Amino acid sequence: MGKYNKRICEVDAFRWNGDQSQTEVPDWFSEAIESGDIWFHSVGTPECTMLINAETKCMSPLENCIYSAKIGDFIIRESNGLIHPYKPFAFVKDYVPVI
Repeated sequence: MGKYNKRICEVDAFRWNGDQSQTEVPDWFSEAIESGDIWFHSVGTPECTMLINAETKCMSPLENCIYSAKIGDFIIRESNGLIHPYKPFAFVKDYVPVI
């Protein structure tokens, strides 16, 4: 049995703080909200959750195509356009800033 490294690709990302007035969000995020692919539950509470519809990007009809993000999660957009949450501990392990 061999050892393998995870291949990491470049992604667009930001950390979601759950605040309705968060001003530093990318255009692709705002566009996904406007198109209805991202919406929120329990807005204005500590339990606020972001829901992301990735149905058009799912690889298999058996995949769960609604992702759930909690406050503090990173929201990433992959090169294929798929938007999904990434837990902070995993994000800092897998990604480094592009300089």
